[in-house]
Amino acid sequence: SEDMALLTTVAGQVATALENGRLYEQLQEKAGELDRMHQFNENIIESLSDGLVVFDLDDSVVRWNAGLERLYGVSSQKAVGQSFDSLFDGEFADRLRVTRKESPRGAALYRVPLVSRHEGDTGNSTKSERLLVNVATAPLMTPDGEINGTMVLIENITARVQLEEQLQISEKMASVGLLAAGVAHEVNTPLTGISSFTQMLLDGADPDDPKTHVLQKIERQTFRAAKIVNGLLNLSRPGSPDSSGAVDINTVVTDVLALVEHQLESGNVKLRQELSIVSVGVRGVESKLLQVFLNLFLNARDAMLTGGWLTVTSRSENGEAIIQVSDTGSGIPAENLSRIYLSLIHI
Repeated sequence: SEDMALLTTVAGQVATALENGRLYEQLQEKAGELDRMHQFNENIIESLSDGLVVFDLDDSVVRWNAGLERLYGVSSQKAVGQSFDSLFDGEFADRLRVTRKESPRGAALYRVPLVSRHEGDTGNSTKSERLLVNVATAPLMTPDGEINGTMVLIENITARVQLEEQLQISEKMASVGLLAAGVAHEVNTPLTGISSFTQMLLDGADPDDPKTHVLQKIERQTFRAAKIVNGLLNLSRPGSPDSSGAVDINTVVTDVLALVEHQLESGNVKLRQELSIVSVGVRGVESKLLQVFLNLFLNARDAMLTGGWLTVTSRSENGEAIIQVSDTGSGIPAENLSRIYLSLIHI
């Protein structure tokens, strides 16, 4: 009976220990499952290409994912714990604050300016970059349905907007090219008539007659108008990779300058031409070269808001054509210099 009593006492403790072990094993499995789910959710958040930031009710950062680190230039270690206002620039913070106040249940903002805070090459200075982003806000809810903070998703659309603008410009240029071609063909007919009749009147005309000088002026102006029309036709002509050929750069520059002469004069821009006396020839697509110089000259005019000098030079060195275009405009802002790249193309 004593042995049975001892065995009964020990058996109860052993049963309790076995039950505790079984419960502990189940707890370990649940903890492992929770860890795996937590890691899975972490991987999803960190794999987002868009930026995600979570604020608590005091507007302090409690979460800052890797996508936002790449987008904004601030690491998660530096961001977590900081206030909303200390992290973002004033314009972005004000717009987001108003949106959260007006739409506490979430809202979306499109094409919002955001100034990034990427570190410079030294690691100390900051290199700001102006971005365009889409922003979506949503409340952070507790299991009881109470609002515990705010989630903000930030999508960088800067490159997309630039591509859309380039596409719009290309479509506009194509439309302008078609319009220019139509106008040029229509203008060519009366110009040809004026030029032909003027030359007929000049045949046998007395050189000392004042009317002869007037006719000569008319002839020169018709030639100039015809040159401008031909420049429009060349500019609007669609180029193709197999349409390249020998091109005289001096002729191309002269034609484009004739097209933009009025724009330069209206902008009080004076022209200095230093073109080589010898023909500067290259192999290329003439219509594309016309577009290149047209953009250069118009950009130079836009850079000189109060007028200035536009200088164009051309020369040949060691079998290569060298064309230089300079202006006396304001120049490129220092913060944009690092975004410039040079491409050397031999044509």
